Amino acid sequence: MRLSDLGFAYGDKVIFDHLHLTLEEGAITAVLGDSGVGKTTLLHLLAGIVPPDYGRIDKRNVGYMFQEPRLLPTLDVLHNLLAVPSIDEAGAKRWLEAVGLGDSLKLLPHQLSGGMAQRVSMARAFAAECDLLLMDEPFRGLDLSLQAKLHEVFAALWREANTTTVMVTHDVDEAVALAGRVLVLRGSPASVVYDGTVADKEVARAAVRAALTSPVPILR
Repeated sequence: MRLSDLGFAYGDKVIFDHLHLTLEEGAITAVLGDSGVGKTTLLHLLAGIVPPDYGRIDKRNVGYMFQEPRLLPTLDVLHNLLAVPSIDEAGAKRWLEAVGLGDSLKLLPHQLSGGMAQRVSMARAFAAECDLLLMDEPFRGLDLSLQAKLHEVFAALWREANTTTVMVTHDVDEAVALAGRVLVLRGSPASVVYDGTVADKEVARAAVRAALTSPVPILR
């Protein structure tokens, strides 16, 4: 999947200027960077939520996981998945079983713990059978033990679906644990200052942290 010569600005603030990026099919790419650099904007552009000012983005059937589960409060767990047009009941039940919620189909969102609600969100994203899964810090704010459990659940689902995934995170350890490739965005307009595969986790972790802390000039 390619982003070619991409430009986008919020008013006078230029976020991306002639950005080129290729995403590997069937792989997880983690995106890190300073607050406000444009990580979530990149996801919004990929999802078609906002159009680029110029450039081209390959079109895909997109699934989206947000930091908060964004469940419909009046629908039970099963019908939160069935609210997505592309999901049928058999598929919804299969993915809910896969995330360990096969016995919780009739529960309403207010009856779920934070971890259960995020598992519903995860099942919904995979059940939609998207070509591109976008994740905007979906594990942030959870305690470390719950994060670890959800990382395992996500990794198992991803291995089955093999969906091209872009994951925004602020957590270097999370990026290295889950992704095969890590990008670091820095500067204004944002550019990719680090693009590396995760072969050796310790080496990758050190390289990403160095990219996040080294001085980056502001482009004008």
